Amino acid sequence: MKTQRVIPEAKAKIGLVGPKEVGKTTLANLLNGHLKSLGAHSDLVHETARRCPLPLNEKTSIETSYWLFGSQVSAEALAYATRQFVVCDRTVIDLYPFALCAYEREKESVSKDLNALKSLIKDYISARPY
Repeated sequence: MKTQRVIPEAKAKIGLVGPKEVGKTTLANLLNGHLKSLGAHSDLVHETARRCPLPLNEKTSIETSYWLFGSQVSAEALAYATRQFVVCDRTVIDLYPFALCAYEREKESVSKDLNALKSLIKDYISARPY
């Protein structure tokens, strides 16, 4: 008897979250490859920070946070609109701690910006849960 692989009809977004260098990208690539081997229409959204032209990590600014958020949301939305399964190497959720660090450094001038970013992230996550 031949085994038949069944792919669910529902759409799904899988987001990987975690610290640097723990294997998120490797897992994302393996998962996306496995989904494709099953015949699923899947796409991998790469970590947008890798192509960010602005300062990152300890030098992340609120401007950097907005760039990262906009780029990540755009990449996830495009993939979700065109594929059944989306695997995200990093997610919008990962961006908030970096924005918070930037806020601590730029507290006086960016309080309203951070609240706006927090609201955008919350709205986005509730509209498209992982």
